[in-house]
Amino acid sequence: MTDKPLVASLTTPLSESGDELRSLGDAGVGVLEIRADLVGEPDPEWLRERFPGLLLYTLRSRAEGGRFEGGRHGRRRRLAQATELYDLVDLEAERDLFPELLAEIPAAKRLISWHGPATHLTGLRARFEKLSAVEARYYKMIPEALEAGDGIRALALLQSLHRHDVICFAMGEMGTWTRLLATHLGSPFTFAAMGDVVAAPGQLSIEKLRRDYGPLTEEPVRDLYGIVGCPVSHSLSPRLYNGAFRRLGIEGLYLPFHVDSFGDFWLEVVEAGSLEVLGFDLRGLSVTAPHKEVALAVSGASSPRAQHVNAANTLVASGGCGRRA
Repeated sequence: MTDKPLVASLTTPLSESGDELRSLGDAGVGVLEIRADLVGEPDPEWLRERFPGLLLYTLRSRAEGGRFEGGRHGRRRRLAQATELYDLVDLEAERDLFPELLAEIPAAKRLISWHGPATHLTGLRARFEKLSAVEARYYKMIPEALEAGDGIRALALLQSLHRHDVICFAMGEMGTWTRLLATHLGSPFTFAAMGDVVAAPGQLSIEKLRRDYGPLTEEPVRDLYGIVGCPVSHSLSPRLYNGAFRRLGIEGLYLPFHVDSFGDFWLEVVEAGSLEVLGFDLRGLSVTAPHKEVALAVSGASSPRAQHVNAANTLVASGGCGRRA
């Protein structure tokens, strides 16, 4: 993990003074991403007067979740111009890796990105091999999580590469939790929005990240806990549990698991030991609507109260009987 492993995505115009940039370093931000498809072309020198870190220029296309709809010529012109002014330039693997543009952007300034549908681990590895065939400073692989196991596969790819120039986590509400673990598995950065307007589905704001999960640090995390529900983004549980962990000196992290099918989550993440394969230990889960009845059904043992109400709101690891309600 780098000293400041957070990329702040600028998705709305700054104030006239730009004073909000001055506190980013204290929030663990090492890179400021200018989403030019959302905020236009702010003066990089003005930005540097207020933010000492790296500047990343991103012109996200409509095809990959952004708002840029211009043609190839206009896109090439803006990306090439950004090379003169920014430390890093995001190049979309599906549309920007043609020789003329690559000749204008040094490899040391390239961040080659891909956003697309999730697939099996073999498919993700093949996709990365294609990306990494072009020299760059960083590579960004962001599959969209639509099923319980998609986030696991994104992190498994990251871990298997044994590199420190690959940013990889899953996009979407079902992938939010992977953003919080990625830097513990080798990703140099994770992304958070400067304000309330997020740059991509499942992204957290810097304020929510700090408030609910604490600062990203190099401290090891092994024990994982979480809330499982649909939805979970509104829950106060991460803030309460993670705050308590920090005060008590517990090296644990409480995650938000947005899950459509509890059965699939149970099979692909819990029973399969997928987090354990990644080096973590899933110790307990809070369960909320609409999954409480299914949670009781899959538990290895249950309390009389849980049996009486035919539902479980807490599952804990319990040795040989698996998870106990």
